[in-house]
Amino acid sequence: MKTRSILYILSLGISFAIDPLLFRYNTIYNLKTNTRFIIKGIAYQPKKGAPVGSLDPLADKVGCLRDVEIFKDLGINAIRVYEVDVTKNHDSCMKALSEAGIYVLIDLSTPEISVPRNNPYFDTYLLDHFKLKVDAFSIYDNILGFVAGNNVTVDINTVTASAFVKASIRGIKNYLKYKNINIPVGYSGLNNYDISSSSQRYFSCGSDPLETADFYGFIMRDDNVNSSKYRVNYNIYSYCPSFASEYGIENESGIDDINHVYNLKSSILSGGFLFEYSDNGNGYGIVDVNYGNSSINKLPLYASFKSLLSQVYISDDNVYPRPLSYYTYVRCEYPNPKWPIGSNIAPPPNSEFCNCIAKTFSCKLPPTFNQTDPNQFKILDKKISDLCTNLNCSEILSDAKSNFFGKLSGCTVDQKASYVLSLNFSKDNNADQQCTIVELNQTLVVNSSALNISSCDRIAGANVNVNSILEVDQDYISSYDPNNSNISSSRSINNGSYKHVLNTAEL
Repeated sequence: MKTRSILYILSLGISFAIDPLLFRYNTIYNLKTNTRFIIKGIAYQPKKGAPVGSLDPLADKVGCLRDVEIFKDLGINAIRVYEVDVTKNHDSCMKALSEAGIYVLIDLSTPEISVPRNNPYFDTYLLDHFKLKVDAFSIYDNILGFVAGNNVTVDINTVTASAFVKASIRGIKNYLKYKNINIPVGYSGLNNYDISSSSQRYFSCGSDPLETADFYGFIMRDDNVNSSKYRVNYNIYSYCPSFASEYGIENESGIDDINHVYNLKSSILSGGFLFEYSDNGNGYGIVDVNYGNSSINKLPLYASFKSLLSQVYISDDNVYPRPLSYYTYVRCEYPNPKWPIGSNIAPPPNSEFCNCIAKTFSCKLPPTFNQTDPNQFKILDKKISDLCTNLNCSEILSDAKSNFFGKLSGCTVDQKASYVLSLNFSKDNNADQQCTIVELNQTLVVNSSALNISSCDRIAGANVNVNSILEVDQDYISSYDPNNSNISSSRSINNGSYKHVLNTAEL
């Protein structure tokens, strides 16, 4: 594993002067001042004029230095950034933010690369992508936390996706522990009155701190408030384990209603992020800016937001976090109509196992196959769906409700497809004409020296397709090497989208 040394970081001129924070229960503590830290933040994702295919405001040196001055004028202390490019350099921007006392909350997932809410999965590709963001940003002293998922479960029909989001949280927390890095990892969800309390309990519950979210943020919309000219979203975060009345509030209403969002007399608030900083043509925003341009136009909402922030009072009284032993863990609830997965969580995707199993394929997709090409994927998806009507494809499937996860459920799309193609190939006595997908117009690879699939059984956690997942998982966790990925921080990832997955709902 390659990591940046402290000497290397210091050689970049990166300051470590920002105050250290501690997340404990539902409170953030400033360990330098011994006071409670309240997030006074804003979502930061300027899009106007951004390079095609790359949304990364932290790589825009001109824009970032322009906006840091605005952040200082507003009096904010944190920003949330939804999309970044790990191949870009962020040193100048992160240094300027740190020197201004501004923390950064980074989303690990993006709309294109995330746990899908329908037919959900968490595979080695997603884990590697998330690791790359950890590698790129954990070197900075002002990282507030990592968000593993954003509005993935939105209703009762998408609850199962949370089992895979929680698996992603566990995967990244294991990776951070392996690297001896202490940065919180959490989840941000869309509030739905039917599932919100169960969702917050689910991400908070469990006796293993590596399997629970460190913070939880979500939206509560007040549809009874008349919308003003300028729309406002506010995302409030509470810190886990937390439940009961500790809800966050996000308003889509007039600016006046931020007053009750920032009512610090309420014990439920841990601060939050206004959505959003720049006007991206969606009716939100307090400024108008363009990528790479130093000019800025303050919108009418700017002054109102600044005024409200100036009224936020943080007590100077010294506060000290209680020890972890003081808190009891939140118990997971049993499956119920509002939360049918109970405490179920998907097993960790295992790169070593998936790479081993790929050597057992006798018929597999060629290197020229591009799963991010919609046409190629559509053809592959139909082929695999057709084959699985006559084959046992359970090893590539998963069902969080019944706690069933096939051996290859955490492997990549092309690995799952090649597994099914090999099943069909061997079924027809390895006849070359059966290792083909005519519509794909690509020659599939016949591997005459494929290994026996049993050669991969030695790998811990390989046999996960049983109902007693918990017993398997415990053995798996104890021997899990979160650094078994072939991708490191020095390797660029595929910049294409990853929005498709085999349509297992029809298999």
